[in-house]
Amino acid sequence: MIIRATKYKTELSHKFPFEFELLMRVYSNDSFVPKPMRDKVFGMFHKLETDLMDTILTSTVSQLDIRPELNQEDVRDYLKMFIGSISQMAQAYFEKHPEITKMEDMGEVIDRVKAYMDMLENGIRARNKTV
Repeated sequence: MIIRATKYKTELSHKFPFEFELLMRVYSNDSFVPKPMRDKVFGMFHKLETDLMDTILTSTVSQLDIRPELNQEDVRDYLKMFIGSISQMAQAYFEKHPEITKMEDMGEVIDRVKAYMDMLENGIRARNKTV
């Protein structure tokens, strides 16, 4: 789902390059964008992202075959924390790499997200080997 969303953002970045560059500058806290505008756009973007994440996570978790001892709300909150941590990692990455303005240039951060998602989905412990 995250990879599909990333691909969709890439398509949008091609369709609306100026708007996407503005969002990237706001997201990376670029001083080129005046602070009042940065704060307003970031606030709007953050609310939209939070609302969308809640909707998607609620829908996704309701379709998962979760362990019987877990409840859906705890799983949703866990995934929300996980995604929030990934967002913070990406934010720090963009702040260190202000030259990145296109989705195509985000290969390194996308690869890290894929690796983290793999760990989430498959765990971090080696599979038991049968003798």
